[in-house]
Amino acid sequence: MKHSIAIEYAEAFWEMAKDAPSKELKKITNAFIKLLQRKRSIHLAPSILIALSQIENHESKKVFVTARSARELSKTEKSKIENAIKKRYDFSSVDITNEIDPSLLGGVELSWGWYKIDNTIKGRFMKIRERIAI
Repeated sequence: MKHSIAIEYAEAFWEMAKDAPSKELKKITNAFIKLLQRKRSIHLAPSILIALSQIENHESKKVFVTARSARELSKTEKSKIENAIKKRYDFSSVDITNEIDPSLLGGVELSWGWYKIDNTIKGRFMKIRERIAI
């Protein structure tokens, strides 16, 4: 529920600000922050920023992806991931940052915005653990 409200705020801000000249953008931003304060919704700011980032990525067809893996991904692996994301999500540009986390044991976890694709060994073990837990 919280995310849908944040998305609505982000979409409204985007529509007001996307074509505004820089002088107007500051006024629009200040008015938007005051609105959030009046509506007691300022706590949604982090989620609104994520949603704005996703809207901008969608509009520009560019995305920044974090790829967590147990070891450094090769150029070939990064290229395969990049091409798969471009094809599946219709992005023209994918920028991948690889974060190393040996606790993942193997596989890769991809995340951007609110999207998360966990194809790690650790993630699979955690899902099995949740299924058998009483």
